[in-house]
Amino acid sequence: MNFNVNMTDNKKSKKCPERSYHCRLLSKMHFLDMDPSCALCFRFESREQFDHDMRQLNLSQFIDIDQGEEHGMKRVRDPLFSVVYGERRRIPSYEREVSESDLQQADKHGFEML
Repeated sequence: MNFNVNMTDNKKSKKCPERSYHCRLLSKMHFLDMDPSCALCFRFESREQFDHDMRQLNLSQFIDIDQGEEHGMKRVRDPLFSVVYGERRRIPSYEREVSESDLQQADKHGFEML
């Protein structure tokens, strides 16, 4: 990161709701609830470096890897993200899936699931 003092904004910034940056169970956060300002970017010098780093992240239990029908999936318990080589096995659904236990929990605490 490069912070240029000549480019900083000295004005007092507006209050930003911090709750958009926090989730007790990150693995349970729905894709559509993620704050778009919290994004990651990776840069790799070569395909070999990418493959090596993804294998290391998978072995360290950080990410899932789907290598297609030939090599299968290498899953971890709570992945930060998934790497899919080739086409996905099934089309991902971005519709909210609300389980019966989620509905009961919400009802118990007086919340309405939207």
